[in-house]
Order: sequence, then structure tokens, then C-alpha cells
Amino acid sequence: MDRSTLIVFIWFALPIILFMGLNYILRRFSLKKYLKIRLVDIMVPILFLIENHIVQLLFKESVWPYLLISALVLGIGIAIVQAYFYDEIVYRFYLKMFWRFLFLLLVVLYVFLLFVAIF
Repeated sequence: MDRSTLIVFIWFALPIILFMGLNYILRRFSLKKYLKIRLVDIMVPILFLIENHIVQLLFKESVWPYLLISALVLGIGIAIVQAYFYDEIVYRFYLKMFWRFLFLLLVVLYVFLLFVAIF
């Protein structure tokens, strides 16, 4: 295994290690009860940074504009769906739904990048 492959492997393993470590901290210190925060809420900015670095390692190009445009389109889509089905936008519910769907989008991108790096 050469040095570049090892670096890419470390960057792919980093979100999983951070996920397990932050999950341990949240459970150990009962932060869910006091702050009403979930692990998904913490992982979104971390995944933004890590996926940008992975794309730079694999393709030598930044992915920030594409991630930002995808997040904005996702936000607009969620606002339209929420306004259509509920006839109003409840901001607390909207922001929570947007943040969770953004996490799912970033996880799908992470898995896609993993398959691209393997093949």
C-alpha cells in the first residue's frame, strides 16, 4: 500500500471514527438530555469538510460549490413540499427536516466517493 492510498484510507475512516467517538461522548455525558442534540446535528459540518478533502485527494478539485448548490436546492425543495402539504412553513420543523435530509445527502455522497475510490 503506497502513501497516497493510505492517506485516502485514513480520510475515509475519519468520519466513522469521529461518529463513534462523538456517539460515546454524547452517551457518556448525557448530552442528549441536556442539550437535546443528536449526533446527526454534529456530523453535518464534519462531513462537509471531510468530503471536500476526499474529493480534492481523488480528483484534485474542490466540491464546495456543488455541495452548496445541492444544499440550497434541497432546502428549496423541502420548503415547497412543506408548504404544499401543510399550507405553512413551520421553521423549527423545516430546519430540523432540512438538516436531517442534508445529513442523508452527505452520507450518500460519502458512500458514492467510497465506491469511486475502490473502483
